[in-house]
Formats: sequence, C-alpha cells, structure tokens
Amino acid sequence: MEYLLAFFSLFAADPEIKSDEQVVFFPTTAWYDKTSDSWQTPIHGWIFEPEPGSWRRELVLDMLGVSFEFADDSPEAAIFHRRGAWLLVDNERDKQVQIRLGDQTYELPESAANGHFQTTLAIPSAVARAWGVTTERDTTVAYSAITKTADRRKFTGQIHFLAPRGTSIVSDIDDTIKISEVLDRQKLLENTFLKPFRATPGMVEAYRRYAERGLAFHYVSASPWQLFPELHSFAGTVGYPAGSWHLKPFRTLDRSALNLLADPVEYKLATIEPLLKSWPERRFILIGDTGEKDPEVYGELARRHPAQIERIWLRNVTDEQPDAPRYHRAMRDLPSSQWRLFVDGAELSR
Repeated sequence: MEYLLAFFSLFAADPEIKSDEQVVFFPTTAWYDKTSDSWQTPIHGWIFEPEPGSWRRELVLDMLGVSFEFADDSPEAAIFHRRGAWLLVDNERDKQVQIRLGDQTYELPESAANGHFQTTLAIPSAVARAWGVTTERDTTVAYSAITKTADRRKFTGQIHFLAPRGTSIVSDIDDTIKISEVLDRQKLLENTFLKPFRATPGMVEAYRRYAERGLAFHYVSASPWQLFPELHSFAGTVGYPAGSWHLKPFRTLDRSALNLLADPVEYKLATIEPLLKSWPERRFILIGDTGEKDPEVYGELARRHPAQIERIWLRNVTDEQPDAPRYHRAMRDLPSSQWRLFVDGAELSR
C-alpha cells in the first residue's frame, strides 16, 4: 500500500511555488448573494515558468504571422523581446496555489494546461465584514499567494467587492483607452508588440473623474491574457482607475488561436452579461469604440437588459455619422438619448 501511495503521489498537485515559477493574479470583482448571506468571490490566476533562454524572435513572428523590421539594439527590439516573452512562458499545469485572504487561507483548484486556475469562493458576510467589506459601499481587498518561508517574493492580487447598488463602467481597451489602430493589422501588431502603449486622448482624465464619483470599472477586451501584465502596468502607470480585468484565453501552441482580429461579439456578450446578472440592481455605462463590434455588442446588451444599461458611449474611429445604416441596425429600438459617439475623452466630461 505504501508503494501505491508513493506512486500516486507523483501525480498529485504540487502546492509549492518553486523558485523558478511565477504567479500572476488577475483583478476580479465580488458580488453579494443575499440568499446565502455571502460574497461570491472569483479568484483567477496564472502560474508559469519564464523561459528567457528559449525565447526566439522568429517563433513569435511566425506565431503572429507578421514580419517586423528593426535593429537588434533598437528600442523596438527591447519592447518586442519583453512582450513577446509572455507568449512563450512554460505554463505550469496541475499546480495547486494557496492564498491568504484577510485572516483566512484558501487552497485553490489545480491549474489547467494553460497554467490558469480559477474558482469562486463563497465568503460569509461575517468574515468579509472583518475586512471592512459591507453592502453599503465598494471595498478593495488584497490577497497574496503563500510561498515557502525562504521565498521573499510577493505574488498579490486584488478583489473589488462591489455593493449591490451603484454604477459600473464596462470599458473596452483597444482604441478605447489605448491607441491600437485595430482596423490596420500591421499597425495593430506594431502598437501591440513594438511601440510604447499610448493612452487615448482625454480618457485617463475622464475615467479618473468617474472614479472620484464612486463608479466602478470592468475592463473587457478580446486581447489575450498573455498581454495582461503589460496592459495592467500601462493602465496603472498612466493613471486609469483600478478595476476587474476580463481578457480572452489563447493557446499559444495553436497559431490560429492567436488571431487578434477574431470576431469578438460572442466573447464579449458571454463576458459582459454575467456582470449584469451578478449585479441586477447596479446601472452600467458601456464604453467602447466603433473599430470592431462594440456597437453591435452594446446595442444587443441594452435590448436584453434595458433597466440596467444607462448609457452607451462609442469612440468614433471609423468616421461614420450617427445616422449611418450600421447604427440604425446596432441601436435599433433604443432611444437616441441612450447612446452617443465621441472622439476625445474630454467630450465625456461634458
């Protein structure tokens, strides 16, 4: 029997984070469930081993299906090396990370083949109250992975506990808060992998004003999770308010999966609608752009959830007028006062 136990232990999940492994936690939002008097608290993370020695420019370029011209010692090369490396990490599967949240310890599910692990914890309101969480206001609570005693690294995450009532902004990323030029594939990839990220004019200031008024934020994009570390760092550096992040899973071993121009309609509907259902008493402002399918997605959501969608704001990157046939279709049955086009974030302040 001891031999059998030893044999099967070889396949058991490893709870320790090794010195050559890293963990990234993605910011999430928790909602209050009145029936169970608990906070439904999503935890989502990624465990992997960086592979600097195996990084190859040619592999990433082949994966993206594009050719870039830049010198090895150029600023573009440095950016490409850093961002491309996230696509080639060695994802760790069957790892069981433990976290410390407040005064509680939780063991999370094993990581999948892509290194991601996620679960939703039901935290009794009495426990959350000790952390300052109530149903009257939004509260942010940090947590951290439990590492070995000798490991001084800190892997931390944030949970935004949102009150049942209030207002949330669901925001797209590419060409909404960050200049991406999605309509031009070559420029999109250059802005994603070669150039410093640039904030959309006026958007940081507008979002900060909304945050000061107590609005919560959910950043939703069809960009891959592999870009989260770079995008999150950019957002924090330029001053966008903290919030939950919702990106798209990609298997980098499958080249066809890394198509950054794939139709995002079904993905965004499936990502945003659960937010609406989790906070049925909150009101939502949907902010996106006209470059892809945000008008179609947001219009459909407004028809499905008319009592919750307060406004739809679309950054006009296609130079279409509000009376264009596209908007007649996308915004059908919606009052004209419910949606608008804008170019600069300063317009939202007015």
